[in-house]
Amino acid sequence: MWRIALPSTLFRVMSFGCIVVAQAFIGHNSERGLAAYALLQSTFIRFIYGVMVCQARRRRYVDKPTEHNNIT
Repeated sequence: MWRIALPSTLFRVMSFGCIVVAQAFIGHNSERGLAAYALLQSTFIRFIYGVMVCQARRRRYVDKPTEHNNIT
């Protein structure tokens, strides 16, 4: 289990750390830059989440045959 869980956990912690460091540097320069970064980050995160959800649904319903697809 740790073979899969540890790299995944480390990736999530490190990516969150990169976001925090980027926000700290941008916020140090200007408040407007920090606001712009926060807006773009939230937009991109929601877009990426939507893409992942669509891919999961496609795999679930399109890639695998179901009883409804096998009616002859």
